[in-house]
Amino acid sequence: MISPPDTVDSRYLAAFLRSPEAREWLDTHSTGSLALRTISLGVLGALPVALPDLDTQRSIGEAMASFDAHERRLLDQLATTRDIRSRALNSFLVR
Repeated sequence: MISPPDTVDSRYLAAFLRSPEAREWLDTHSTGSLALRTISLGVLGALPVALPDLDTQRSIGEAMASFDAHERRLLDQLATTRDIRSRALNSFLVR
C-alpha cells in the first residue's frame, strides 16, 4: 500500500493518477506484457505530479470524488434501465 505524505491530499492524488497524462506516463514507463503491465515503486516515485497548494488539492479531490459518486449513480441507473428494458422485452415476446 502506498500512502502519500501529509502535504498531498489522497483524493487529489487518486484523481491525478487517473488523468490521461499520468496514465500515459505510467503506461510508457511500465514493463511487462499487454496482458499484465507492472511498474516499480522507484519508477512510480519518479512520476511528475502537479501539486498545487493543499487547499486547492482538497478542493479538487472533493470535486472529483463528487463526480465519481455521480458517475456511479448514473451507471447504476443505466444498469437498472437496461434490466427493466430486457425484462419488458422478454415479457412482450413470451405472450
